Amino acid sequence: MRTVLTLLCVGALVAFFGPLVEGRHRSAERSVREYVDAIQSRDIDSALQVLEPSIRPDWRIFVEHQSGDSIRLQSVAVQRGSLFSHPRFWGTPQSVTLTAELTGKGGERWLATSHVMGRQEGERWFLETPPFGPDAPWLVPPES
Repeated sequence: MRTVLTLLCVGALVAFFGPLVEGRHRSAERSVREYVDAIQSRDIDSALQVLEPSIRPDWRIFVEHQSGDSIRLQSVAVQRGSLFSHPRFWGTPQSVTLTAELTGKGGERWLATSHVMGRQEGERWFLETPPFGPDAPWLVPPES
């Protein structure tokens, strides 16, 4: 009987504190959604503001090229720090995996998955690369 009661108490604690931790760390998902919204509305400067400040100039050409594409998110999964590997960073967002249906400006459509690393600074989470981008920044724009 004690074991059952202990398990019920532990389950109640997890049920109570789980949503608190989840709600506190939505910055990664918010940043990704801000980026997608800025791309779709052709707001290049707002899209760049979501990226890590030191990489913004390097990624400008790609962001300008991606601007205006339609990105319909199907799933957003946030990977968080593990309690057991780094107790100090428990629950802190580390990366986001996105699945989306993209439609280019020319009407071409495709499904894509993107894994984006990032870092937390205060209440803000900065992306280390743009979602659905190449492995490295473009030095010159592609041929249209």
